[in-house]
Amino acid sequence: MNKIKTADSPALKEAVDAVFTPEEKQKLKENLIEEQINQAKYLQQHPEIETVFKVALSELVKKQPENCVEFFCNYLATNDLTQISQLYDAQQEDKQRRAKQNEKEEQELALSRKK
Repeated sequence: MNKIKTADSPALKEAVDAVFTPEEKQKLKENLIEEQINQAKYLQQHPEIETVFKVALSELVKKQPENCVEFFCNYLATNDLTQISQLYDAQQEDKQRRAKQNEKEEQELALSRKK
């Protein structure tokens, strides 16, 4: 497997130092931080993205296909992602509602035993 070079690797660091001035490196760093902030804001505005990926990843792990990248891409390309997101959200809400109901019933049972 090829080793991925990171910003911490000596060869890449030397190349960056040779190509960019300290001011340019600082500007690139600032731009990167700004881009990461914008991406995080976008994901916060669209929680359905995380939901769709959770569902797709769950399906991937359940089915364990030989070519996981192809499966994942096909899953995202061939399913109604809005419907998947809505169904998942409804299931999560139902789980929370049932958990609250169970907790309430357990409290009532505990109170009735004390009497």
